[in-house]
Amino acid sequence: MSYKLRQLIGCEIKMDISCGEDCEIVEGKLCFVGSDYVEVELKDDKKDRRDPCKKKDKKEKDKFVRIYPFESIKSFEHKKSKCDCCK
Repeated sequence: MSYKLRQLIGCEIKMDISCGEDCEIVEGKLCFVGSDYVEVELKDDKKDRRDPCKKKDKKEKDKFVRIYPFESIKSFEHKKSKCDCCK
């Protein structure tokens, strides 16, 4: 799995994540693939995560990174329609 995920670094992906009995669908940009985890950059919908003292550019988006272990990833797919990295 890590080989295929490494090919998609920088691409938009959609993953099904399971944590116990809960399941979550995650969409974002794949940042890094480690030996047993992935880092995915997501858009931040919550305004309280930002530093109020930091000046924000108009082009800057609210983003944050989540780390998921391979064992919690049920499936993943490449979002080719939203990604121009492989063209």
